[in-house]
Amino acid sequence: MNRKTRRVAFLDRDGTIIHDRPGHYLTRPKNLKLYSRAAEGMKLLRNAGFRLVIVSNQSGLGRGYLSVATLGRIHSRLKKDLAAKGAKLDGIYYCPHHPDDRCRCRKPLPALGKRAAREMGLTMKGAVMVGDKLADINFGKSLGIASVLVKTGHGRSQKVLHGKKLRPTHEARDLLGAARWIIKNLSLIFFLTLPAQARVAITSAAISSPSVLVGSTIKLPTGSPKVPFLGEKLDFEVKWGVLSMGFASMESSEVVEFNGEPAYRIVSKAKTARFADKFYKVRDVNESWLRTSDLVSLGYSKKLREGKFFRDEWVVYDYPNKSWLSKRVNRDGSFEYSKGELLGHVQDILSSMYWIRNKELKVGDEFIL
Repeated sequence: MNRKTRRVAFLDRDGTIIHDRPGHYLTRPKNLKLYSRAAEGMKLLRNAGFRLVIVSNQSGLGRGYLSVATLGRIHSRLKKDLAAKGAKLDGIYYCPHHPDDRCRCRKPLPALGKRAAREMGLTMKGAVMVGDKLADINFGKSLGIASVLVKTGHGRSQKVLHGKKLRPTHEARDLLGAARWIIKNLSLIFFLTLPAQARVAITSAAISSPSVLVGSTIKLPTGSPKVPFLGEKLDFEVKWGVLSMGFASMESSEVVEFNGEPAYRIVSKAKTARFADKFYKVRDVNESWLRTSDLVSLGYSKKLREGKFFRDEWVVYDYPNKSWLSKRVNRDGSFEYSKGELLGHVQDILSSMYWIRNKELKVGDEFIL
């Protein structure tokens, strides 16, 4: 990875890498204490190609609780303790000002991140921020990158304090949990830092049907988890005694771009035979788009024509903004949209069948969708 393409994981210091207590300022190197799994998480991120850069508000300097020289010794101790556990930092950037100084470098403002990128030759494509406070999450948003809230430090109390204002891309137990999620979801994190024009805003004004989000057929991205169904087509025949009553198929033949993300296109069809059409004509088509990186549903569409029964509806999921949008079209052409909050990764009725197929199934195991 050359100098101009180094991706970065920005890390908060207090409450993320080292222990932190409300109202407490670390003023002595000997009082520094690493979280037990922090170094392991940092090693995972470095092995995945991330540069590790601390971005920290150090108002203790502006308040007069410690000097720049003391802070330097604290950071030397931090680097030494991390190195002893096999972890390495690439940079430390901090704001020294009092919150009342109205400086331009205090998180959540993006100055520290931009300075690090400029001086270290980093790219924001595929970058991520990990921290335990609202300022950390909003720092990530100010840079246009993904963010992970850790539940160490102030993480849990910040959720209670700020509620829905605190909207990270993901939440994790600690820095190691954050690192594992980041590595598992590299394609999502890269997607979140694509230029805005690479994605369509998921609103009723922009989307008349999921087809507007489907781009060209593409190759399966390198590093995607292996699946047993790509290129597969399953054909079924429905019989009543010796009479052929209908046919069905399930197919996953291609990878497409779905609103800028690589996705498996799953299509399920069902139709009655000519003989059965006279009594109860069926023409059903269901589609689902599964993100290749983690097999979660990006959208689902169903068009059901069964005798006099009519159903035409779809739903798409906007994970970055934690929302969903759906549309139902009536037989007379009228329609209505619905929307709501997305509480986590979801599966639709079709994608769930393919999600479970990628699991190692053993007698007695349980899986919750």
